[in-house]
Amino acid sequence: MNYAGLILPLPGMSRKGITLIELLVAIIMLGVVGIGFASVGIFARYQTVSADRRSQILNEAAIAVESIAKKVRHSEGWEEEPAFVVDTDGEGVNIRKNDGVPSTVSSDFCRFEFEGNTLYYRDSPDSPTREVVARKIVEFSLRTVDPIDPATLNPQKPYALSIHVKTVYNPGASISYPDNPDATIDTTVICPSVSMG
Repeated sequence: MNYAGLILPLPGMSRKGITLIELLVAIIMLGVVGIGFASVGIFARYQTVSADRRSQILNEAAIAVESIAKKVRHSEGWEEEPAFVVDTDGEGVNIRKNDGVPSTVSSDFCRFEFEGNTLYYRDSPDSPTREVVARKIVEFSLRTVDPIDPATLNPQKPYALSIHVKTVYNPGASISYPDNPDATIDTTVICPSVSMG
């Protein structure tokens, strides 16, 4: 039998190579460092995707609110014929086009309506074609408010319109941040061209 592998080297003698335990320790240390770098990369990617999703839904909500607000700001109305008429369910609005001529003809109005998870625009309430304004909307409501006190409903004098929009990255899934973030915008738009006299 050869007992050469069991004999420890004497002082002054050099060892050639590494032992199995040293090799295993080195592999484990490299594995721990590698897992650390990988987890930082995965976390950074996860945060980037989350921020991108949140940005997308904020844009959808902002587009919806700004599209309606722009039409309301440029509308024209007066006491007898208001600038906008909100549906009773709060999911649609007819907005008078600014042509300077008093009329109640439906072609003088444009229309925004909420259906499913999408906000649509029609050039007139009777128009068969409609354009998509924004998607991924889970909550949408419109209501007429008093411009002096926006918390007060005032359907008799529609001088201000309160808009509520909530968007979600994936409307069919449960809301969870950061996988499926949500964004909400609430605003009140005052119609400046209304005669309150």
